[in-house]
This record gives sequence, C-alpha cells and structure tokens, in this order.
Amino acid sequence: MPINIELDKTEKLLLVVILILCIPAFFINLGLLVFNEDEAIRSLVAYEMLYNKDFIVPTLNGLPYYYKPPVYNWFIALIYATTGVVNEFTSRLPTLFFLSLFSFIIYKTNRIYLSQKMSLLITLCYITCGRVLFWDSFMALIDIGYSVVSYLTIFLSYHYYNREKYFQFFVITALLTALGYLMKGFSSFIFYGASIGGVLLFKRDLKRFYKGPGFLVGMILMLGIIGLYYFVYNQTHDFSNTIGPLVDQSTRRTIVRFDISDVIKHLFTYPFENLYHFFPWVLPGLLMLNKEIRQKVFANDYIKYCFILFVCNILVYWVSPEVYPRYILMLIPISLTVIFFMINEAVNHSPKWWIFFRWYFLLIPFIPFLGIILGFNHPGIHLVSYPYLKLSLLGISFVILIILMFQTRMYLFWYVIVALLLTRIGFNLFVMPERYDGNIATESKLAILDIQKKFDEKPIRLYKKSIMDKTCSFYLATANGYPNIIEDSITDQYYYIVDTLRVDYPIGVTKLDSFILREFEREIFLVQKE
Repeated sequence: MPINIELDKTEKLLLVVILILCIPAFFINLGLLVFNEDEAIRSLVAYEMLYNKDFIVPTLNGLPYYYKPPVYNWFIALIYATTGVVNEFTSRLPTLFFLSLFSFIIYKTNRIYLSQKMSLLITLCYITCGRVLFWDSFMALIDIGYSVVSYLTIFLSYHYYNREKYFQFFVITALLTALGYLMKGFSSFIFYGASIGGVLLFKRDLKRFYKGPGFLVGMILMLGIIGLYYFVYNQTHDFSNTIGPLVDQSTRRTIVRFDISDVIKHLFTYPFENLYHFFPWVLPGLLMLNKEIRQKVFANDYIKYCFILFVCNILVYWVSPEVYPRYILMLIPISLTVIFFMINEAVNHSPKWWIFFRWYFLLIPFIPFLGIILGFNHPGIHLVSYPYLKLSLLGISFVILIILMFQTRMYLFWYVIVALLLTRIGFNLFVMPERYDGNIATESKLAILDIQKKFDEKPIRLYKKSIMDKTCSFYLATANGYPNIIEDSITDQYYYIVDTLRVDYPIGVTKLDSFILREFEREIFLVQKE
C-alpha cells in the first residue's frame, strides 16, 4: 500500500466525501460555546478597534492592551465590519479562513517535493489531528493564523536555500518574521533564527550570513517594518510601554521562569503530551527508532531538513514547562511530512512495523463507535433534538466505514480521516450542547446579559479595576453597543460593577444585583450610589 503515488478514482471520490464532510464538521454549532478568556480578549480588542477606528493602538476595556500587536485583530474586525455582526460565530470565522489557507499552503509546499497523494494525506491528517479538530478549529484564537506565517518562514528557509535563492532566503523569511511579530510578538524571532540558522548550520554555510547583501537587507526590512509600526504607534501612545508585556508573554511559560526540576520533568513528559494532543497521527513517529527507516529519512534531503527544522524549532518549547499545544501548531505539518515518509518506507520495507501501525489505524474508528453506543443512554441526550435518529445515522455510518476499512485496506488512511470528521460532527451535535448547558461560562454570560437588560435606565460602568473577566467584559460591551468605560468615582449617573477581588467594596452604595464570574467562580456586584 505505497502512498507515494497519484490518486486513483476511489481516492478522488473519498477526497470529495472528505471535503463535503468538512462543512458540517467545522461549521455546525461553531458559535454555540461561550468564549474562553483568550477568545474574549481577541474579540473585545477587535471590537474596540472597530468602534474607536483605531487599528494601531489596541485597547481592552478602554485601556491600552500591550500583550499582543494588533494585526490578527484586524481580521476579526474585518469580519465584524463586513457582516455587521459581533458574536462568537463571526469571531471564529477567521480561524476557519486561516485553517483553510494553511491547509492549501501545506499541500502546495509539500507538493513541490512529494507526490500528490502524500501531500494531500499530510494536509488532511493535519486538520484531523486531535488538537486542531477538537479544539483550536472552533476557537477565536490567534494561533492557526499565526501558524501560517511561521510555517512559511520555516519551509521557505529550506526551499530558497535548496534552490540557491540566497537573497530570498534571507529577505522573504525576514518579511514573514516582521508580519509574525506584528501578529504575536517576539516568538517570531525564534522561528526565524532557528530556521535560517538551522539550515546554514547543517549545510555548513554560516559564512552565507555575510557573503551577499541578503541578510543585511532582510534585517533592515524586518526592523524597518516593525519600527514603522512603533513610530505610528508612538504618535498617540508611548510605544515603550509595550516592550515589558511582550517580553512577559514570550517568557511566561519558558525555562527562564521555572526551576530546573520542572524543566527536567517536562523534557520527559512533553513527547507523551503531544502524542495525546495530536492523536492519532503522530504516534507513527516511533518509526524513527527503526534504523533502516531512519537511514531513509536522512538520505532524502527534503525529509531530512523537515526533521532538522522541526527539532530546531521545537527545542525552545521542549525545555519550557507549561507551554500550550497550540504554540506548536505550525510544527505539526512538518512532523507529519516526516511521519508519512516513514510510513511509506514501513509499508515497503518494514512489514512488522507496518502491521502494528495498520492495526493501530484500523482500531481507531471503534473508539467513536463505542461512544455512539454509550450515547444512547447518556443523561444529557435530551439536550439535542432527534437524538436517537442522529446517533443511529452516525452509528450506521461508522458500521459501513469499518466494513470498508477491513475489506479495502489500501484506503485505510482515507477512511480514518472520514471517521475523524464524522466524530467531529458527532462532537458538534452532542458534546457542544452539553458543554454549553450548565457551564459556569454560560451562566456568567447569561447573567451579565440579564443584568444589562434589566438595568437599562442608566449606563453601566466598571468601578476602578473591576474589569470582571474578559469574557463578561466582551458580552457587556457588545450588549451595550459600545466599549466598557471605567470610572474612578461613584456618582448617581451610572450603575457600577464592583469586583471585590480587585477593589474594595465602596461605601455609600446600594447593592442591586450580583452574579458569579467564570474566572475563579467568584461573586461580583452591581451597585448604585445611595
């Protein structure tokens, strides 16, 4: 079952089925779940940008927001402006746009060096790995969009050097780094340095840094673009205030903030964490333990440098406790390129290894199928309309799929991809409503919207540092139709939200209402002057 050939008719049909399944898999209930904190930050910053018509100095609850540069928020704001709708669904649409763009780029970049079939499988496996499929693809987060830029920086560092386009090697990657910085900050410099440095180090060509004008031109352009942004920023606000928070964000979860014991523990646990987060596709990375397959990897220049660049770029995360899986989303397609090359070699040259992994993939659809069976007796099934019909249709689909898998094993990977997309559809239909119902985040959202509706005689203000959590801040601002405003004193003109975690309860006020915030599940108060 080699995978380094072009698609046959059945695979083309399966590709069409997969693309059709992607629509319900990624869009059903996309706007259902209440924002988490990071989603609310991205969305509230974008909302305030649009409202204030200031796309240079980000704000959050009217205060300057220093922890991320503004570029990703522009895309969310663009969706708000285009649709005229500000909610969870529109906030998450840029994520799906960038996931689609990233998928196309993963395919096109690999297609330069690999077959059509292998390039497609790498792409489809990326969008169906656990972390992407069951988390980041339905979140209004920066990371998938940022991964597009970072992945291109890494890939093009090899591609341009391989094509002896040394000027582009330095300049294009530097321009991408500038864009990445304006999306997320200092981490872009790590990808840039690790990628061009890794290529030149292993190509034994460190002199390339000063052999031509490329490196100098690239650095001038990169620093010029970033400097131009800060020049414009500085016209209305002191840009130096952003440096400390950006450094804090870039180092918060890294080795510089933790004891050596935490780092050593993380060195051993991190690979196993990623086996879980990027299930099921990264486990065959164990094929690297096979000497013959490992020799094949290092005999292929493209695959070898995918491996080298993956290692060079993941090292900073490997020694950094408490990093989130989404921080390495740009590295996963690079690892999958190596993994699928090794799978192909195992199919052709290492039958014992392939038999093990073939059974591993054959058994994967049984996991969601068992979940469907158990779902018929799940107490939360009443949250879904026509639950038994939907479960039955999903169950029948899996039975057909499992039969096909065992009858025509040459299409095994395609069937596993279909199974994972069907699982995501089931997740959308049954798990998301259960997560929404009775969740503290949902209760907080409904409570702040209820207060905003009940107490509409006067505007609601935030008292001093009572910014609630970012989630409720977003829902209050969008319900009011304008960004939240902070007041340092209490008058009879407004109602006030008081968060006693951050400020003392004021004297001379009457408590009107209270509700529970999702952050630390604490009580917060609505008051007015006596």
